[in-house]
Amino acid sequence: MKTKQHGIVLLLLILSMFISGCQAGKSSGTETKASRVDGMTMIYIPAGEFIYGSNDGDFDEKPERTLYLDAFWIDKTEVTQGMYAKCKDPECEKPTCANGGKNHPVVCITWNSAKAYCEWAGRRLLTEAEWEKAARGMDGRTYPWGNEPAACEYAVMDDLVYGNGCGEGNSAWEVGSKPQGASPYGVLDMAGNVSEWVEDWDDFAFNGAGRVIRGGSYFSIPFSVRASTHEVLHLPVDRHDGLGFRCGATAAE
Repeated sequence: MKTKQHGIVLLLLILSMFISGCQAGKSSGTETKASRVDGMTMIYIPAGEFIYGSNDGDFDEKPERTLYLDAFWIDKTEVTQGMYAKCKDPECEKPTCANGGKNHPVVCITWNSAKAYCEWAGRRLLTEAEWEKAARGMDGRTYPWGNEPAACEYAVMDDLVYGNGCGEGNSAWEVGSKPQGASPYGVLDMAGNVSEWVEDWDDFAFNGAGRVIRGGSYFSIPFSVRASTHEVLHLPVDRHDGLGFRCGATAAE
């Protein structure tokens, strides 16, 4: 009888450890899934509070505050040219430029086309707050990788030493080229390479209203690739070769 009881206790202990491990993996952002439409790997971002904005940044990043977000999914990388070419929605207009090949981020598309792609793929554009949480985690870090100064070790950018694209010229690199720059959840390319469209519209931007873009690009300087940097693309410009996007999705609880 005692042996049977010990067996039950051991089984419950193993089950408890298994459940705990699953929860830990989910809360740490390690849970992933692949889109059945375009093959994009997506990363789970758990519900909870995080530090949004920065008191050390530009006026439109202030004040630093704490926000709560429900759980969501985010694309691990920017949408690539190869993925975008599969879109069947007529709003997915052909890019007006294409730097690099199928594994480079798609660029030179409008916000409308980015939105159409995400919806065609069964996802949506991220909110600005979701983007920032996925980029910096919950500890208020300056960059996705932490508080270490921005450098070409972490991001494709103008590091003020080698020039645009870390000295490789006027073009983004293939997605995922800087794994050391990953966010706390393992999301890649959230600093530099290409800026990214998000859902938000800003009526009060310094130079006029427009759609919000995040993350900085291959020609951005270190200050501009901080995780809290808020930028707005002003009309009549509605696309350029340093601007792409990634998608997200609300998590089913």
